Amino acid sequence: MVKKMIGCLEALNQFVPGYSGGYFYLLIENAATPVFAYSVPTAMVRIGRFEVGGEAECLSEAKENAFRLARNSSHRSSWQSQDEAACKPGGAVRFKLGAFDWVMSFSGYQYQEHWNEALMLAVAKVTGIVSADDAYVIANEATRPCLDRLMPRG
Repeated sequence: MVKKMIGCLEALNQFVPGYSGGYFYLLIENAATPVFAYSVPTAMVRIGRFEVGGEAECLSEAKENAFRLARNSSHRSSWQSQDEAACKPGGAVRFKLGAFDWVMSFSGYQYQEHWNEALMLAVAKVTGIVSADDAYVIANEATRPCLDRLMPRG
């Protein structure tokens, strides 16, 4: 499943303006063995290429978004707990799959968090984790136009 997500992520990036590289961060939690508590990602993958100095920022932001969303268990998207003044943008989404919570985060579009989040929703849709309708329910107003570009409706 993770390999399919990465392939999808690489394919979808061609539709996002100004993309060069980013980090995909995945956390999976089971109630019996809470992974989130240990700060260990299920997957952490570098995608594309980076400008000098941008790689560390993208990795840090992808991780922060994922764990912030993981700590806010009632939230489905990190935009619900974003704090632009503290440099804590959106870019992560949560899905329930059986007994597991999947938190997917991407950071690669600096100052364009809505693209990061739309990309995660599109990957979840293409890999069968979420329906298109549910992806649009999770997306906020700023994310929906990006999502339309990545996975047009109708």
